[in-house]
Amino acid sequence: MKELKFKEKIISIILIILFVGLAQKVNATNINGTEYASNLVDNDNIVLTGNTVLFMNADLTLKSISGDYNLEIQGSNTLIINNPNSIGISVKSFNSMAPLHITARDNAIITTNVKGDITITNNLTAETTGDRYYCIVGKKVTLIGGTMKITSVTNAVVSYGNLNVTGNAVVTSTDPLSVALNSRDGGHIVFGKGEYKITGAGQAVYAAGDSL
Repeated sequence: MKELKFKEKIISIILIILFVGLAQKVNATNINGTEYASNLVDNDNIVLTGNTVLFMNADLTLKSISGDYNLEIQGSNTLIINNPNSIGISVKSFNSMAPLHITARDNAIITTNVKGDITITNNLTAETTGDRYYCIVGKKVTLIGGTMKITSVTNAVVSYGNLNVTGNAVVTSTDPLSVALNSRDGGHIVFGKGEYKITGAGQAVYAAGDSL
């Protein structure tokens, strides 16, 4: 009798795991080519199955966007990413001309193997809440916005090449060993016209090449 009850418990646990896994898989939408924000559902996880242009013809809130493909975001409406459990956006390369508001536990935006470029040419708010992850990470990172606010515990923006910043930017990292703007692998940090408040608890700006 005890053995039967034990087997029933094991079966119940297996079923729960299967149902949870199924629920996670169901809660994702595959997209590629040109997709419109108005066709997507709020609080969904988006998986790229090919190079994608997401046109923001409506405001949209998502949990995440992932896939080893290039992502371009066009339009004037706001894309909100809110993922308290993992990464916000993880793609091959990222180019956004739409306003962005991203909060994630891990990276807000990261490219595959940090080999793809990140370009953002609009207002940006990005925050990483976890204590081990950089907020924005790419090979070459270009931030050209009207208003940018980037907050992280560890390094806020990390490029493995040149890092270009133009606009009104408030960039903050709070860990005692952190660097707010960090360009690696011989890269340079180039500031264009704008107003900047760069605060790193360890160091505000560090470039392996130099800062201009």
